[in-house]
Amino acid sequence: MFRSIFNHYVGVAAQLSTEGLEPLQTIPTTVVVPISGIHRGVSNALQLAGSIAPQGAKAIYVEIDEEATHKLREKWQQWGSGIELVVLPSPYRSLTRPLIKYIDRLKRQRGCGFVIVVLPEFIPARWWHHFLHNQSTLLLKGALLFKKGVIVTSVPYHLENKIARRKVGASSYPLARCLTAQGLLLVFLLTAFLLCVLPVFVVCTPAVFLFPLLFVTTAMFDGTLLP
Repeated sequence: MFRSIFNHYVGVAAQLSTEGLEPLQTIPTTVVVPISGIHRGVSNALQLAGSIAPQGAKAIYVEIDEEATHKLREKWQQWGSGIELVVLPSPYRSLTRPLIKYIDRLKRQRGCGFVIVVLPEFIPARWWHHFLHNQSTLLLKGALLFKKGVIVTSVPYHLENKIARRKVGASSYPLARCLTAQGLLLVFLLTAFLLCVLPVFVVCTPAVFLFPLLFVTTAMFDGTLLP
């Protein structure tokens, strides 16, 4: 086992060595910014993309709803920063597949050039808010990680903990309306995970049911999962 580990490190060092490396030269670069709409995080990502490649930056929007696309085109006149907007149709309502196909097509056109994918990403104020956001970004990062010639970077926009709190009444805000679809899905997945995995280590413990309940209660009183 130790010999295999040693050979692994030797192989990695050989591949990273500068021996036989060609002199540095300018490489053609295309920058794409996948967007889901217009907000402050997207604005920062567009500014970075325009700085990296003023003539080769593109914003990519996957069309799922025609009305939403029409509204985006209207806003783009003001907030597009002169960057080309590319709308990709998605008849099966998939977000990642049209993007990956488009990036592969750009890579074939560019040959040895780089395709830089700039991902707008907002950072929530609380750690557990991460479960409710940026899921599509994580999927896209994972799908592009092993593609040669594709560079993925994130532009973080840090949110402040200024979410407005609402008074929840039994008549006006029942539980079914307080939880968003993402929140309900998260609670279901957490409960399923705990029920399937934890009993292997801890048998018949009440803690299996306490964590999802604690999460929902905290989110509701914090106001994050309110409509």
